[in-house]
Amino acid sequence: MQAERHYSIGTDLLDELVELCRNVRTDYDRPVFFASKLIFPNENFANRLLHNQTPFALQRRLQFEGLQSVILPIQIRI
Repeated sequence: MQAERHYSIGTDLLDELVELCRNVRTDYDRPVFFASKLIFPNENFANRLLHNQTPFALQRRLQFEGLQSVILPIQIRI
């Protein structure tokens, strides 16, 4: 199986991620992008604020670009 890596350095996380996805789209016909959502057993306000909004914001922006994305839950056990 072929593997590639793409990276970017910038100040706005979502802008950099969307730009990386655009670059991948030029190389492949129908890419699917995967993101993860952290799930905590005892979720509090700080966990929700810091960890759970980025995947949904990225998915929303990719949908406007016509790109498919999937959000996978990852359970964190503390």
